Amino acid sequence: LLLAEEIARRADRTMIAGQLALAFLVARKILPSSALVTAEMVTIAERMMTQARECRRDLTTPVDFTVVDERTFERLSRGEAVVQPPLQNVAENEIQADEIICDIGKATRWGWSDWFGPARTIFWHGPVGISEIDLFCEGSRFLATELANRTWPELHHIVVCGTSLVGGLRRIGFPTERIRHLTHAGRAALHYFAERPLPAVDVLNWASEPKTEPLRIVIPLNGSNRDASSLSAAAELVARDAKIFLLHVRSGPDDEQYPDLALGLSETEKLERRLESE
Repeated sequence: LLLAEEIARRADRTMIAGQLALAFLVARKILPSSALVTAEMVTIAERMMTQARECRRDLTTPVDFTVVDERTFERLSRGEAVVQPPLQNVAENEIQADEIICDIGKATRWGWSDWFGPARTIFWHGPVGISEIDLFCEGSRFLATELANRTWPELHHIVVCGTSLVGGLRRIGFPTERIRHLTHAGRAALHYFAERPLPAVDVLNWASEPKTEPLRIVIPLNGSNRDASSLSAAAELVARDAKIFLLHVRSGPDDEQYPDLALGLSETEKLERRLESE
């Protein structure tokens, strides 16, 4: 969800389905709290919606869903054959407590596919339904078909990625060769489009660059008695022309070490401190 937030800041239109959409439904009070949605996810969803309104960017979640009752879903999950499973297409505000969201609805499929033609760059990551069950790949199949029909290589730059999405499309027989740039890359693709560092690529870039600058060394210090020995050990190892940086590491408050302080923080403050630490 944090990676989706980074991508949404630069995209004119962001469409969020699957499990991530639940956080927005909970944030908008359409669904009650769910075990699949943490307070942190709701906070991020609220922040994304606020940023979209302020920047006049479009952030969309499905207006309707394909749902099934819990008992039928459990049977389908076990691989049992179900004759004419009772699938229903319901609006976002008509979902019942005993129903499982399995796919995007018909109105959402047509509405989202209408934006393929006017777009110029399309990045699609992950299925829009529970792709492990073929019955719930219909939304992904529909969007993939419309994507192939409504775009042209001369006008559109398209990337479709994710192991679950690609595997689901191939399993249900969709001709994946109709989509030019199709890849199993999942988390790495999200990191790339969110402009987050890719460690393996960074290492290769660093290895290929000429080493014209002196070696840089960071020595963490925390104010304890061990600092002197750390400096002495480092002094014996570094080269003469190395650049040495002393980093003061302060152990910030956390739930285990300072429970009283943690109780006084709001969920937003806790999230900000965690992101700052990371």
